[in-house]
Amino acid sequence: MILSAALVVICVLFFLFGGRTYIKRHYQTVHVDRAKETLTEKVDMNGKNGIIIYFTRVGNTNFKENVDAVSSASLMEENGILIGNSELLAEMLENATGYPSYAIRTKKKYSSSYGDTVSEAKKEMDENIPSELENDIPDLSEYDTVVLVYPLWWGTLPMPVQTFLSENDLEGKTVYSLVTHGGSGLKKLPLDGAVSL
Repeated sequence: MILSAALVVICVLFFLFGGRTYIKRHYQTVHVDRAKETLTEKVDMNGKNGIIIYFTRVGNTNFKENVDAVSSASLMEENGILIGNSELLAEMLENATGYPSYAIRTKKKYSSSYGDTVSEAKKEMDENIPSELENDIPDLSEYDTVVLVYPLWWGTLPMPVQTFLSENDLEGKTVYSLVTHGGSGLKKLPLDGAVSL
């Protein structure tokens, strides 16, 4: 009886002090106006010839037709179309810099379930399984600046981003990384900020 009462009190306190925010954050569809959100001021890139490369779950996941776009899954929705956070950020950067943007696409798609994707990503990291990429990213030799946009997975770069880096020569280029995360924080990040390779 005392244990049951204690559990009820804990549940009530959780709901009152943060539970509503947690539930709202993780189970509410995030709607965006893409044109409005990506409208940015132009930035002078001082003649640098750059490219934006991004990775997001959209385009790399076999989503079910009725999947909900929720903030915890790095997804947003506009008129029933899913948009990834990194995709939206890449579009913002494209509008600001004039640099073209390209998505990293994997041959093997991730699960529609966010929890399953988390498990798949963990296995890739633990077993160091490189991703097979299928992308139309142009030859990077003509660019002197590369901007990488991606989510933090398990405290580091997702395996598709690591594969992209291992398959492309970035020597002598300035590389910027724009990294999103849901609060897990940084564990190990090969590229932090701007580096010259």
